[in-house]
Amino acid sequence: MEKVKLTKEQADAIENRSDVESALNYHATTKWTDKRNESLNRLTLEQFARALLIGYEIEPEQPKFQLGSEVIDVNSKNCPVITVTNQDGKHLYGYWGSHITTCVQKKNARFATPEEIFWKKTLGRDEVGAFHYGDIVVTDLNVPIKVGEYDVPGRLIGLERTLKFYRNKSLNGIYPAESFKAIPGDSK
Repeated sequence: MEKVKLTKEQADAIENRSDVESALNYHATTKWTDKRNESLNRLTLEQFARALLIGYEIEPEQPKFQLGSEVIDVNSKNCPVITVTNQDGKHLYGYWGSHITTCVQKKNARFATPEEIFWKKTLGRDEVGAFHYGDIVVTDLNVPIKVGEYDVPGRLIGLERTLKFYRNKSLNGIYPAESFKAIPGDSK
């Protein structure tokens, strides 16, 4: 039999129980009314008994999301970073990109990492480290080099090698290919 999961509040209340038999009888026949033990009313008799006899684990507390928090839906593959604009008891509401509104259940949300915010929100890429052909990366020696299909020393760096540089923290920055703007007029 596995341990029951309790909130921190329930675990604190269980810790005050020294006489297991009396506590079980009380839980089976009476409602806990004092503020310190009220949380025990949310446990079934079986859960209460398992917590007393076998043990328990404390559930991690839900993160405290606020307006403006940057979150990810853990159940959504390649989820964009969502900026929270509103919330209720169970849901976070917000937008991703510049205008697409969405909703995520709080239990499925986590804070986005700074790396995810940079790649997904700032660059608009589907995942961290998603380099594209045509990106220009700046190495740790401040040398700009274009990302291409394969390596051409001094001119192109292949995607695989770009990722290796990124993982080794050998890149200082990126000029995304999508941000290229052609200069109007005659071009040769």
